[in-house]
Amino acid sequence: MNQPSRTQTPPARVTILGIPVDNVTEDEAIGRIAGFLEAAEGVSTPHQVVTVNPEFVMEAQQNAPFREVLLRADLAVPDGFGLLLAARWLGTPLRGRPRAWPSPAE
Repeated sequence: MNQPSRTQTPPARVTILGIPVDNVTEDEAIGRIAGFLEAAEGVSTPHQVVTVNPEFVMEAQQNAPFREVLLRADLAVPDGFGLLLAARWLGTPLRGRPRAWPSPAE
């Protein structure tokens, strides 16, 4: 398994069974979405964010329209421990998995 050295920049996207997943932390995902919103002020420019989980990756293998939606997304956030494991197994570990909702303590 090839592990990136600490001095290498991690890849911006990791591809798992042909489906790209952005290698973003929670803060980076929020920043990218905020950037989409700021850039869109006064302009009608849609952006699509998908939360790719293992079930999505498997569905995309046999559902071409669904695969196209995932391939065209502006941001593909990793969602699911299975994606973290698959990326690590492929030698391109993801840096994290953004949470979908804040915990009740927050």
